[in-house]
Amino acid sequence: MFTNNFVLLLNFNPFIMIKNKNLVFYDTRSSGDNPVFDQILRADTYVTDHAFNLLETHHIEIKKRPDVVPSPEALIANNWLPSDLAKGSTEYEAMRHIHELFNTPHSYNVGYGNLNNDDLLVRFGFYRNGLTPYTHQWQRSCRRVDLRTIVTLYYLQAPNALVFSKNAAGKVSLELDDIAQANGLTVGKGATNAQTIMELAKLLHNANPMLWEQALGFFDKKEDQNRVKAAQGQIEGVNGALLVDAQLGADAGFQQPVHVLGQVGKDVHYVPLDDPDLSTLNTKNLESRFWVQKKKLTDEKLLLNWKHRDPAVFDAARGALIKRNAAFVANNPNLMQQLGEYVAGKSFAHRNNVDLDAQLYQGGFWATNEKRFFAEFHEAPNAQEKMQVVNTAPTQRTAAIGQRILYRNFVHDMGALGMTTDWQRFIADSVAPVSDLATLKDYKGGRKRSIERFLADAEALLNAGGLSQHQSSLLEAWVDVFAESSF
Repeated sequence: MFTNNFVLLLNFNPFIMIKNKNLVFYDTRSSGDNPVFDQILRADTYVTDHAFNLLETHHIEIKKRPDVVPSPEALIANNWLPSDLAKGSTEYEAMRHIHELFNTPHSYNVGYGNLNNDDLLVRFGFYRNGLTPYTHQWQRSCRRVDLRTIVTLYYLQAPNALVFSKNAAGKVSLELDDIAQANGLTVGKGATNAQTIMELAKLLHNANPMLWEQALGFFDKKEDQNRVKAAQGQIEGVNGALLVDAQLGADAGFQQPVHVLGQVGKDVHYVPLDDPDLSTLNTKNLESRFWVQKKKLTDEKLLLNWKHRDPAVFDAARGALIKRNAAFVANNPNLMQQLGEYVAGKSFAHRNNVDLDAQLYQGGFWATNEKRFFAEFHEAPNAQEKMQVVNTAPTQRTAAIGQRILYRNFVHDMGALGMTTDWQRFIADSVAPVSDLATLKDYKGGRKRSIERFLADAEALLNAGGLSQHQSSLLEAWVDVFAESSF
């Protein structure tokens, strides 16, 4: 750990200290780890003002949708019986509630390790329910914040703010449960960790208020862009910066020297200078390996100036590797330029046969007429009037999204709407595809979990013998439900 007046060196920007901002601490539990096809089933939020005075709490239970098959692991981890997931709000009601909370002006939505997990579930949940999927990140001074990133920064710059424990392997742990136990925070109460996240944030703020406000600036697009530029300097004679990322792990000190190639849009492209294979890069293998990584503005990765590194984690061997790689970069400017141009020219790969639920990235933002459509759809007071709005949809995708909202959340209205046959076909295609090729696919090629896959995975877990009697009984209850399904 290394401290050197980090806040002063970053030229603290007082605009970040917005006194009327609210902090929305949240955590979710879901049916699995696929953000496209799984759904949030529990969500807790604790809303405070900027001084951590508690304003309101929300504990949201959500029914399992009829087209969702949970993973056996999620059911066991959350101790969910079939009866537990048959009660609560519909997903449509719950996501509208969460969307309103997250889009309240000046709301900073704070999770833990959330930008690659909860935030994706929230984003796709908004999208498939006809809600704007990105406005909670920027509009009306709203921001999304990953507290794990802030904890990592405190570990490097204000280590006395927390007690950092070590895990069974003797490594510093940034796992939320480990930090909570080491610092006397709430652990294991309620369905989620939202209360723990709130308590941890307050502890960090009270220990170093200026660093807390400074850390929030990394989740403001304009401020993060300024810091990306300011972070770049010389590392062994080449343009570089210090990357800070919890996912780098304790062995790396959660930090890494990088050579910055350039920026395209919100993506900052870089090459790790401690990559042991970097010197083997040439024009023939340039496209055969992921040489280049990226940091998106306001994501969980931070770029700092190299002078903020912790010398203790850069031993002689790592230091020598950095020098060799920096020399390789300096001696091969044309190759580095070619690598940068290759990465900059790559575009998001659109897959064929991607399910509608997964088309957020390739479908583009809602057009003005689509926004008007969804506003009218949400205002319609019942399923019958919502269906009338669907019949006036301006585009094919808005009509399809509207229909799916009805299929998933207004099951008891299918008969009155004359949609029973269409509803049954939709559910069958979702949970019991006629063939492997017919399984719904996401934008990465991942496949939606079917009943057949669930039963196979559950059988494997039950036969492995590692479950407790309670866990086995729980899983067997779900096996009975899906084995008896008519789909």
